[in-house]
Amino acid sequence: MGRPKTPFLCYTGGMRKMLFCAVALAAIGMTWGAMRPTPEYLKRATVYQVVLRNFTRDGNFRAATEMLDHVRAAGVDVVYLAPFVEMDCDMDESGWSSRQKRSGFGSPKNSYRISNYDKIDPEYGQDADFKAFNDRAHALGMKVYMDLVYLHCGPSNVLKDLFPDAFQKNADGTVKTTQWHFPYVNFASKDVRKYLIDSMLHWMRLGCDGFRCDVGDQVPIDFWVEAVTTCQK
Repeated sequence: MGRPKTPFLCYTGGMRKMLFCAVALAAIGMTWGAMRPTPEYLKRATVYQVVLRNFTRDGNFRAATEMLDHVRAAGVDVVYLAPFVEMDCDMDESGWSSRQKRSGFGSPKNSYRISNYDKIDPEYGQDADFKAFNDRAHALGMKVYMDLVYLHCGPSNVLKDLFPDAFQKNADGTVKTTQWHFPYVNFASKDVRKYLIDSMLHWMRLGCDGFRCDVGDQVPIDFWVEAVTTCQK
């Protein structure tokens, strides 16, 4: 059998619910009603979220891998990983979320404030650890999904050094930020779009089976069309 088509789980923040979107649109501009039907397994799947930092005493992929037998024994079909890529360590609190500042921890690290989409945060492990996690999950009959945080990123994200148009800008030329004070990613940039899609392919090659798209309804639909089309190939 061939590899199952990669599903996308889109979180629509305004509606406060999870929308399972197995998106396979044929052309840019098509509506939500035109998307590919949800895979049968996903309709009846038990999806279990894992936040690596809290899931085990060690808080990393190696320790989490050792727990997968227990997860499967609980009837889980899909393990959905909260963001685990490298977090931004910029100490300028103007770029922190209000929740970060209120926490009192004084830490710049926020799993939704990303500095490198292609690198696992050192506290969680390395690529080999992620692959081993996926391999074990697959051996147990489970799939692994990961979080894509593409609407925004951290102020020190590598994108800004790679592409001059990486972030959206206000009329006065300053970086446009979200309600969480994180820079908006600029989807008008072809280079940025290609970089993000290539990142998705990178994680697929390491065994990722699907993606949960954070605030996916605020990312341009034509980007998802392009991304899904590439991933399906």
